[in-house]
Amino acid sequence: MESNNVQYQSKLHQLFQKFLEPDFEIKTDTYLNRLLTHLSSQEKTVDGPLTDNQIFTDWLTQAVTIWESQKITPSAKIASFALNLASLVSRNEGRFCHLRGGNFYPTLLNVVKARQPETAPGVKLGYIKLLGAFLEHKSGIEWLIGGDLWADVLRFSLTNQTVYITREGYRFIAKLLEQTIDVNEGFCHGVVKEIMVPLGDSTYKAIKPSGDMMEISDEAIYQNLSPTLQLIGDTLEYFLESVLFAQNDCRIVLIFLRDFHLEQQICNLMMIAQNKYLFFDLGKIMFVMQFLELYIGVISNNLKVGNVKTSVRKIMSIFRTNFSKGNYENVLKLCYYGQLYWNLMGYKIPCLKVNKDNEPISFANQLLVIQLLPIFAVAMKYCISDSRNIDSDEFRDQYVQKLFMMMCENTVRIAYGWRDFLTSQTNLFEIATKGLIYVMKSRKYYPRERAAIAFQSFVYLLKDVMCVVKDVPEKIAFFAQQVAFFSLLFDAFVVFIEEFQITWRDSVETICVMAICFDFLTIPTWPTQLVVKALKLVNVSIVKYMSPNLALLVDRTTDSTMAVLGPLLHTKLHDMTWEVRDSAMEVVCTMSHLSNTSKC
Repeated sequence: MESNNVQYQSKLHQLFQKFLEPDFEIKTDTYLNRLLTHLSSQEKTVDGPLTDNQIFTDWLTQAVTIWESQKITPSAKIASFALNLASLVSRNEGRFCHLRGGNFYPTLLNVVKARQPETAPGVKLGYIKLLGAFLEHKSGIEWLIGGDLWADVLRFSLTNQTVYITREGYRFIAKLLEQTIDVNEGFCHGVVKEIMVPLGDSTYKAIKPSGDMMEISDEAIYQNLSPTLQLIGDTLEYFLESVLFAQNDCRIVLIFLRDFHLEQQICNLMMIAQNKYLFFDLGKIMFVMQFLELYIGVISNNLKVGNVKTSVRKIMSIFRTNFSKGNYENVLKLCYYGQLYWNLMGYKIPCLKVNKDNEPISFANQLLVIQLLPIFAVAMKYCISDSRNIDSDEFRDQYVQKLFMMMCENTVRIAYGWRDFLTSQTNLFEIATKGLIYVMKSRKYYPRERAAIAFQSFVYLLKDVMCVVKDVPEKIAFFAQQVAFFSLLFDAFVVFIEEFQITWRDSVETICVMAICFDFLTIPTWPTQLVVKALKLVNVSIVKYMSPNLALLVDRTTDSTMAVLGPLLHTKLHDMTWEVRDSAMEVVCTMSHLSNTSKC
């Protein structure tokens, strides 16, 4: 065993020496990344961390000495490797102190030109990871506080860099604040001050008048502000999750909110912002701030219903402002973030209001209604006015009544405005498709009851579409063009049924899912992709909603849906496209399997 270890270290030594050869070239950095991944995975071994081995420290010292004495700038790939290896080694406080004592770190950063603006992205990323390693122990934290290297990361984060650099930079800044607040609160205050500089008075001086009002529409202004806003938003989000999961204090948050009046600055910018991307960045910060304010109220035992109402009112006003400016995607994205944040801390917030049945009104449920409105708008615009068969029934009335019971008066007004905006848009199917995407993303934050409400919206939309194509057959061609939307709708059906195990106890509408699918499949002009998706939904419905006895042995004369099942599958098994034939065969196999494995 010892012999194998010696041999392994000998090979590593030879490999590392190869990296120092003047004519050494490597075409891609994939190999070096795999080597670093291997070394990182060996951090916790029976014999101790692999990077504690003297070979790594010796090679780093040797490499820096050679590059400095010979005035050699290593290639970007080797420089990045050296920085990443140094970050692994520097996580050990003893190794860090040893290397720091030999002036290793300033020399390394100098020879690889890590602090230069024109340095390759891989080198900058390695530099950020190296500084991040210093935050793992007290000596590294004190060394960072005593210098200005952190300012390089802030500069990288606020300039046009790759997504990997900005993401790693944001994470470093947040962790820097978190790790240094107990050591030197004044230092944290200085870091936040530097972060807030782009939001100072110079921003407003750079805004040019447009007509009678000021507006931020110039692309250069957006490019200048967006990195700072994203950094602030990500940092606050980091601390929101930190205080909720780790029960940390809110001192960093209070520096932003109280010392630098962040909320007032964001409100001022929101009043004049026009760029939709800039407006989303501002809205996200406002969202996080409101949730942090609520949490501060919770931990200080000073949270009253009035505070909750104020925060909710501010959050909901962001939706109204966004769709009034035509920023529909911002509304959908902010609903998603609202579901996320409420999922983290909603249980800590006192009841905002109760409905007439004395049931609490959930803020997350109000967000759900806003999320689902693009789906409702499709039916309102393209189905209800054109079909004679869409009548109000008892179950639909109950569903609509439930939606209204979920909303406060202010939310109802916002929902009507959002509906009017949606139905006036020519690209409503595009908006509804994005709405479905965010509903699918948000489902991990839905309890079973909320998921059932979303599922019911899918049922009624598909039912309304089938009603209108029966009354107005020429509309089939129009709906058949919306492949992306209906494909995602069928996917949502299947995912919600399987993940939430929705049954008739959760939604009585489940009993008509198969009937709607059969109506859909009897129309021969749907695109192949939608036919395949519909057959998949039939397959899932048979498994979840029908016993094999009902599926195979029911009297055909008493069930119109089952009466067409056999002929329908027979037709699809002879379809021209193999995808449809394959999907139909899956349905047949499912029914056969259920019939053979279940007892009569």
